[in-house]
Amino acid sequence: ESRLFDAGGWWRGPFVLDHYRALFAERDFWTPIRNSLIVAGTTTLFAVTLGGACAYALARMRFRGRYPILAFVLAVSMFPQISLVAPLYMLLREAGLINTYPGLVLPYLTFAMPLTIWLLVGYFRQLPVDLEDAAAMDGAGRLRTLVEIVAPVAGPGIATTAILTL
Repeated sequence: ESRLFDAGGWWRGPFVLDHYRALFAERDFWTPIRNSLIVAGTTTLFAVTLGGACAYALARMRFRGRYPILAFVLAVSMFPQISLVAPLYMLLREAGLINTYPGLVLPYLTFAMPLTIWLLVGYFRQLPVDLEDAAAMDGAGRLRTLVEIVAPVAGPGIATTAILTL
């Protein structure tokens, strides 16, 4: 017979919320949460910003080597991340980035960037080219077209990619 139940079958154990009180009052719970939010948010912001620009160039610009670059991005995303732990640790140790935010953001960024690029290339390819042609007729360059025309229209795809990257 369990010691948590008395003869009448009623539970007489400790109050369940005592564990939460102990977690928040007796332990440093918020520091790891804050660190995780900083690292994940920074990684997502950089990955979506840089990956979005790369994906736009790969989706819309015609240049030599575009398809091998896309194949390389796909190959990098299939590479097992655990095989990079030891060399990455040695590299971060030599750079003095152990126990720092950049020491976490940079590796996570390299792992998140292929996913971001691959998803956004597919999304940018689905957008109508007429929007960019109209912006070019009005005198907008590639960067202005990306920032003022394509990014607002691609907002749902960018938001979805940011959620998956996070």
